[in-house]
Amino acid sequence: MADNSVACSDVKLLSGEFTYSNSDHTCVSWIDHVLCTKLMDNNIIEVKVLYDYVLSDHKPLSVIFDSIFGVSCRSQTETDASQFFHRCWSDIDESVLAQYCDYLDC
Repeated sequence: MADNSVACSDVKLLSGEFTYSNSDHTCVSWIDHVLCTKLMDNNIIEVKVLYDYVLSDHKPLSVIFDSIFGVSCRSQTETDASQFFHRCWSDIDESVLAQYCDYLDC
């Protein structure tokens, strides 16, 4: 990871979690991770495993950022995670995508 200048953000913020369980739940492990640039890693507020989603044997990870390229991801008045800013990636144009790619490659 150091060769690619990325951080394993979930390992820093979680412990005792698992992201995989076999079909009879007798074996669990933490095999899914959140890799970020150091700049993005510094903006992470929360990482959590979404155990309630039962789509496969892997549990999704949720990441909440404080800001993304200078824009706050938090509501000004709410602290509840449901009130955080969510970017709708299907609605972005090429210039926003280019800005985001530049930001991540810092």
